[in-house]
Amino acid sequence: MLRRFAVENRDLVTDLRRLKREDGDIDPVQAILLAAKADDLRRFASSFERIIIPELQSAYDQCGKTAEFVPAFTEFLRREGVSDEALEWVGPIIALSLVIDSQN
Repeated sequence: MLRRFAVENRDLVTDLRRLKREDGDIDPVQAILLAAKADDLRRFASSFERIIIPELQSAYDQCGKTAEFVPAFTEFLRREGVSDEALEWVGPIIALSLVIDSQN
């Protein structure tokens, strides 16, 4: 299920990977381009929460554990090659977008 979700969202995952330069710093041009995709990031995070989390929750319920959105989403992106630096940068954008989305 995660692989299919990653493939369906490959372009955005690739954009997140490109956020970190080889020297370890955040690429300002990529950051601006990614910030312009805030709506896409919101939809990406929302679809992960709407589609993947219930499936993970079902699997976790069988084991008596609870799935949480942020750790699951972060781990998914990390496994897709998104750097911790990029996650630190984009995390607040996703969180803010989700709050805005929940108020609409």
